[in-house]
Amino acid sequence: MEALKQILIGFSAAAIFIGALTGLYPSGNIQKSVKYAVSLLFLCICVALFTAVQRVKIDIKIPSVEDSTKSVTAAADVQAEYLCKTLLTENGITYKKVAVDTNINEGGSIYINSITVYTDCEEKKVREVLEKTVDGKLVTVIYE
Repeated sequence: MEALKQILIGFSAAAIFIGALTGLYPSGNIQKSVKYAVSLLFLCICVALFTAVQRVKIDIKIPSVEDSTKSVTAAADVQAEYLCKTLLTENGITYKKVAVDTNINEGGSIYINSITVYTDCEEKKVREVLEKTVDGKLVTVIYE
């Protein structure tokens, strides 16, 4: 955006400069050659401005597939953790921490590997709530 601003400022300044020059050159036989020289000068200024655009370095960082996969897995962990916490809270189970491990299979589907719940409630009750929802995945209950 800064480069475009500089080009427009340069173009405007060149037009004003050339306009001022056209008012100064004499009429008569020399007028044609002066117009030609001024036109060439204006053309050179425009070319110089547009070649400046090519020198502007645009740095766009595109994340790699590994970075994208890591961020998707991390987002899935957070979402699955939120789901588990919501289920536990709705069923009256208090917890200190919930850790969910997710993974992405070859087809791109996200699945839950395991759920670890740090709680002081009964293990059986915690398992009943979570195993129904996560299709019997590995649920570890750590009593604290």
